[in-house]
Amino acid sequence: MKNVKRIAKGALAIIMVLPIFMPLRIVTANEYNVQDELTEAEIDVIWEMMTDEDYEHYDIYLTEVERDAFVERLINNAEYYVANLSDNELAEIAIELEEFHAEEAYFWENLSPEFLWEMYVEDNPEVLVMRSGMDVAIRAELNDMYETLVSNYASIAPTDFYVPGFNNAVGVWTRQFSIDDGLSHTNISTIEAIGIDAAVISTAAGVLPGWNTMRVDAYRHWLWNSMSVSNLAVGANATTRYNRTRIMTTNRELASIMFDSQPSLITTTPTAQQLAMGRYLRIATLGLNQVGWRNLLNTYNGRHHQMDLWNNYWGRVDGLANNNFNPRWNSTDSNTGLVRGNGAVATEMSVARQNRLWTRGKAFPFGSRP
Repeated sequence: MKNVKRIAKGALAIIMVLPIFMPLRIVTANEYNVQDELTEAEIDVIWEMMTDEDYEHYDIYLTEVERDAFVERLINNAEYYVANLSDNELAEIAIELEEFHAEEAYFWENLSPEFLWEMYVEDNPEVLVMRSGMDVAIRAELNDMYETLVSNYASIAPTDFYVPGFNNAVGVWTRQFSIDDGLSHTNISTIEAIGIDAAVISTAAGVLPGWNTMRVDAYRHWLWNSMSVSNLAVGANATTRYNRTRIMTTNRELASIMFDSQPSLITTTPTAQQLAMGRYLRIATLGLNQVGWRNLLNTYNGRHHQMDLWNNYWGRVDGLANNNFNPRWNSTDSNTGLVRGNGAVATEMSVARQNRLWTRGKAFPFGSRP
């Protein structure tokens, strides 16, 4: 966490050094690089006043060449930051990586129902003073998570999580980012287990008439977040479950977004330099203003990432309220309905939805839009 905070503090100076090709700014946590004519507050007021029609017509996408230059600037900023880290700072990050791997190995080597309960109490000490019988319900859900983890990972040694591959790389970076944000390995593994269950359920729905791979994925994101927020194994109270789910599922998208802009980070065994760059890019992405956010994600993959973040958000909302899936899935409301992955995500993830996703801010794990 110390290095994450250092990135947020140091990024402003780095961005000021590098040439800026257009009036955008990168915000790192709570620090702003003021380069455009309007203040952040003034921009927020403008967006809040806009109607859906206004949103749809405020189309300021960059050309492909301009977007490539925009992404290149992000990468240049990150490279500049990493190049200026001291040997001591890199050594500290290397130690953090060793600790991360050691803690993961310890979790998987000791995995059992009782171990999960012990770790749960450590993460949720309030459970010891909750109403009688609460521990029975929690233990039951933890046992279900244990069975899911064992059935999927029983033949996999912890080190095999680091076998090269895109999905494995997304998983490694998701867990690392979530540890940076304060989750434990038990929190992370529990939400991963629920994600596995959600994938099984959503895949089964793929046989329905008119359903395709994209629809299954859209449903899976809603279901994963809804189930996680509802599951006592994730946390002893609703607020904790919501926040842990938000951190974990959002970091998975941020890892994928990072890979789109910097494929060299698609690795399951990042070096200290790569981890420093990844942390920088994640914070820089979180800090983009509306224009920057949309332009970064104005790609085929980018619109799918936004679809996932949108459905993640509403899954958490519905999980808290114990809402059924069908009303939101069938809704035509562009502000509250799900993106259903009809094969036209570029249309479904409209300009209005993209800007509302950014403005709403609940998709993000921390920072100026919590």
